[in-house]
Amino acid sequence: MDANATLNSALDHVRDALRNRLNAEALATTAELLTSYPDAVRVWRARASALEAANQHEAAAEAYNRVLDIVPADAGALLGCARTLSASGRALEAAEVARQALDYEPADTVMQDTARLDAPPHLPQSSIGR
Repeated sequence: MDANATLNSALDHVRDALRNRLNAEALATTAELLTSYPDAVRVWRARASALEAANQHEAAAEAYNRVLDIVPADAGALLGCARTLSASGRALEAAEVARQALDYEPADTVMQDTARLDAPPHLPQSSIGR
């Protein structure tokens, strides 16, 4: 099996684990994947999703920021970062990230709501970038 097929299989495993609420398994798998693929955007996205599912919002925001270091215009990562910042009680930072996301996804109503300073304390899941 080539490296790409191996990575795809491992990421499928992470998605299955998250779907079945096996957050610890998803976290362990993504941590292992990062040792072999430290700059793989798909692995960082999966890691951020696993951290978010485990309610580790600060760490999830950091993982989404790692995606944004690699792909600055990733609207899904911007949304995830805003969502996790909001869940961490960092509403003003979440609003700023949401405003940045609107540059890439101006029609996204979740980001429009979040970009307001009176944004709700927790953002809903969105299908952007997923």
